[in-house]
Amino acid sequence: MGIESDWITENVALIRGLNDARFPHSHSFLIRGEKCALIDTGCGAGPLKALREKNHVDFVINSHTHPDHVSGNWIFNGYDLWSPIQTKDAAGRLDKLAKRFVGEKNAVKWKKFVVGSMGFRDYTPTNFFDDNHVFDLEPIKLRAVHIPGHVKDHFCFFIDEEKILFSSDIDLTDFGPWYGHEESDIPLFIASIKKVRDLKPRMILSSHRSAVKENIDEEFEKYLGIFEEREKRILDFLRGEKSLEDFVKRSLIYGGYPYPKEISRYWEGEMVLKHLKILEEKGEVERIKRNGKIFFKRGKR
Repeated sequence: MGIESDWITENVALIRGLNDARFPHSHSFLIRGEKCALIDTGCGAGPLKALREKNHVDFVINSHTHPDHVSGNWIFNGYDLWSPIQTKDAAGRLDKLAKRFVGEKNAVKWKKFVVGSMGFRDYTPTNFFDDNHVFDLEPIKLRAVHIPGHVKDHFCFFIDEEKILFSSDIDLTDFGPWYGHEESDIPLFIASIKKVRDLKPRMILSSHRSAVKENIDEEFEKYLGIFEEREKRILDFLRGEKSLEDFVKRSLIYGGYPYPKEISRYWEGEMVLKHLKILEEKGEVERIKRNGKIFFKRGKR
């Protein structure tokens, strides 16, 4: 399989992910100066092997440790591999990632899904970076920007001189923000979206859609608005008392179970629960415990 790539600028190429970079794949990005860096390896094993053979790559950078962004790291075994310092102890280790992302109960099914659909293999980072680390590609300078909320080790990258943002999983897709892990955090995610919006990029290279070059402020506002749309959907469904299981069965966020059912249900429940907690804090939802089970109902506000 060859490479499907678009040279966005003279020095930046989008390496198209399989299946139009829809999960469980993502785009990769090649940034070429005197040194050449590859951001993420989730585009597919075939394109990555072709890329390695046809292009000199000095090092690989992972935006975060989600498998759809790092599944092809093994193809660059022996290269310098940079990973976020926030998850230094878990990076590259499938067992640890499984417990972190889906817990003990779902770990076996999640690992089977990740290996089967993404071709993930364990890998070992050689270097770690943190907020504002600058990757100097001579003359291009790629600055790491920490944007937690999606996950705690989530980063985007910014070329300040050209105002090009590699936005990772602030992906500006129609599906919207994703926060289906215990460590995910809606307020942090919203703050991170506003943080990168305030960089005033002239171009956004998302991990899961085509380059965004127009109406960028409107794209951010639309993406932020999805949080409120989901919150409204949850409140509209909350007629009488509902358990978390009732919400998961209705699948108000995913609209079904597109991936292994147990994993999809877990992600759906985590996202809904985060909204319910915020609505509790606002007084719009009340939590009731009865016979050892938790129910939710409309609050008095």
